[in-house]
Amino acid sequence: MQGRAPLFAISLSLIGCGSDAEAPRQKTACDDFGFSDRGEVRSFVVGHRQTLADAESYASFEASYRRHLDAIEPCLSDKRPNLIVFPENAALGAFVLGSRAKAARAKQTSLEAFVTVLDAYSDQYVHYKTEHPTLTLRRHLLLALTDVTWRAFSETFGGIARDHGVWVMANADVAPAKSTTDPALVKALGDPEAADPSVAFVPSVPNAYNSAYLFDPNGEVAGRVDKVFLVDSEEADLELVNGAFAEMPVLETPFGRIGVATSRDAFYPPFMQRLEDLEADLVVQPEAFSGWTVEQEPGDWLPDVFLSSGWLHTQKHAGFRHSLNPVFTGNFFDLLFDGQAHITERARPKAGLGAYVGQDPLPGFLRVGPWVEPDPGLAAPERSLAERREKLRATGVALLPGSGAPNENGYVDSLIAADLELVAKPVKVERDPSLSESRAVAPFEAGQQRAADVGADGKGAAVVVWQDSRSGTPRVFAARSGDGGQSFGEPFELEAGGTEPQRRPRICSDGTRVGVVWQEGAAGKEQVRAALAASAGADFEKPVAVAPGAGAKWWPDCGFVGSGDLVVVWSDFESGVAKLRLARRAAGQGAFEAAVPVDPSSDAEPRVEGSQVQASISQTGGHLAWLDYRERAWDVYVARFDGTSFTPSKRIDPPGAAPETERLNGEPEIAADGARVLVTWSDLRGRRGHSDVSFAWSTDGGQSFGAKKDVPGGVASELSRSSGGTAMPRYRPAVAIGASGADLVFQDLSPDKSAIFRSALSTTGEASPPVRLDDTAAAPISLTQPRVARAGAALLVVWSDERTGASRIYASRME
Repeated sequence: MQGRAPLFAISLSLIGCGSDAEAPRQKTACDDFGFSDRGEVRSFVVGHRQTLADAESYASFEASYRRHLDAIEPCLSDKRPNLIVFPENAALGAFVLGSRAKAARAKQTSLEAFVTVLDAYSDQYVHYKTEHPTLTLRRHLLLALTDVTWRAFSETFGGIARDHGVWVMANADVAPAKSTTDPALVKALGDPEAADPSVAFVPSVPNAYNSAYLFDPNGEVAGRVDKVFLVDSEEADLELVNGAFAEMPVLETPFGRIGVATSRDAFYPPFMQRLEDLEADLVVQPEAFSGWTVEQEPGDWLPDVFLSSGWLHTQKHAGFRHSLNPVFTGNFFDLLFDGQAHITERARPKAGLGAYVGQDPLPGFLRVGPWVEPDPGLAAPERSLAERREKLRATGVALLPGSGAPNENGYVDSLIAADLELVAKPVKVERDPSLSESRAVAPFEAGQQRAADVGADGKGAAVVVWQDSRSGTPRVFAARSGDGGQSFGEPFELEAGGTEPQRRPRICSDGTRVGVVWQEGAAGKEQVRAALAASAGADFEKPVAVAPGAGAKWWPDCGFVGSGDLVVVWSDFESGVAKLRLARRAAGQGAFEAAVPVDPSSDAEPRVEGSQVQASISQTGGHLAWLDYRERAWDVYVARFDGTSFTPSKRIDPPGAAPETERLNGEPEIAADGARVLVTWSDLRGRRGHSDVSFAWSTDGGQSFGAKKDVPGGVASELSRSSGGTAMPRYRPAVAIGASGADLVFQDLSPDKSAIFRSALSTTGEASPPVRLDDTAAAPISLTQPRVARAGAALLVVWSDERTGASRIYASRME
């Protein structure tokens, strides 16, 4: 097993004077899993090797997955719930299952196989073509395969859950299905080879999704999460339908809140941000990755690419305690699937390290499953990283379809497991006395405090806002400081007496007035509300709706333009895809004007490609920055609202400036001081797996921006620790700008935990080497969601902190 060494149980004989000694307990196979016997759930993460032989019958398909229970069943816990997670594409073999598809299984390519399957299911195909004449051939074929796919999938994984009394998750490319006993439908659509040929399964909607299904211990479906951001082959070849981002749920279980990020979703910052908003504490990442030690792009190392998913986001986001990554392996005709299963944890100083093959160890891995061969560095530590990767790459190439090598398709099953603690425990912090002391803004015994923001009026008065679930439902609270953050008054609820969930507050100030905005309502139905105060010390007016209407509205931010007009920007799902909208409340007016689109230039993009998310607006000046998916990468775009109209949008890092294959940027922030405008963001490009903090300056009021720059010492200029260097990921920058320059604060994993760092930017645009800002030293806690404001001469920084065993908002003040 790669990664942290198993924590083998040790039995001690108790030798008493004049008494018999206990016999040593015999070591069992379960000891190799290293169970702690603590926590809310026992998890088993499956690496499943599939073969075409598994699809010969329903029985062989089910047996191929039940074989993992030989190792799992003896190790199930009787003290806590058990969760078994299987990979993405778990039902892929059902497409060529049984005697009807025997000829398809004999083909050499997946295209040839699916053409043959179309012939085998011609009756079902004609039925759905008649029922849904406007759909395409591929979509008709997926509907034709509903019965065989859902039958094999639900009987296998629902049966495992029921027979063993466990929770089970697995993925299938299938339309949501329902059963029917209508004789005509059973005859037309059912399978005579089925164990119960009197029932057929038919689609409840004419759309097939890549869906993760959670089965409860009774074998019933307890939840479904559809993949939102599909890969090219899923869209073009299978014509799966994107899941609705606005409706993406978190699954409630007795042991915790499960967020599901299937494959590509787990790499995308906006998707993971949404799981954080919904307060997931366990993330499952079902995966069917296309290769592992082979190249997808020249010179890349896929295990490095993979770091930007579950491992990175466990460190980055508030609330995520662990992620589970089951993997699908084996050649499927001419397609390949490979990878290593993992279980991540919050990185902690002095905790164990782990790595995929061909990497140097990193904190934050609890378990990493084996690959087909061990990393050569384990047996020969003198080998360089390049030599290790060369050897592993040769093995990976030999596994490929059609390689002709003796070990072609020689992938392996794997199984890793751990007891997971999903509830934080109190931690004693031995603070670093050389740094400013951090203090809780609003100590309280119940609930969670997260997603804080801070604003100030430039004269020392400040307001901190956050979401607070002390009543059981997250609501927006605030606390004032009249001394630049040295002390805070009693917290108060901005809209007392309400019962709807409120999340993600943001605050803005033009030096006098203060505005607060947030999203309110049940998941998928959120609306934006706003409250205004004449100053940081004044009472807030009664909150008002910003732009009530259909469609979820997320991630609002606010600023001031003109003579005190409050403007609010957010992502609006009224069209089904996230689009930026802006509404203005003129100074002295109580209501907002009608919302207008910020940048309609991507409206013609198909499906999710037109997504515009994570908007930021400068406190003054109307400068906007956001993430845009129009090039199937997450790029930072900017525009300006002058109070009446928008300038044309532009990409900060222009197309063609650097020919990277993929950009997974996140969390843009924009600030302005007259003609000087600063944009900063989490920058992840070049398939390197680690993010950096980047920025760009404008000196002409946002008409043009200089070249992208990076905070020194990050992966843009240094080798990452996983690749033999020292650089670690940085992310989630926040910015405060002033006459003397600007300050960036951000999360940084270099202390082997997520800590808060600061870099000063000069007026010439250079960044100082980052320095640690928080005083928590080596305490094993993660600090997340930093925000910053200038309060008079002081810099006031707030973040989410779990030292008390629950998330609380802490603040630190620096002169």
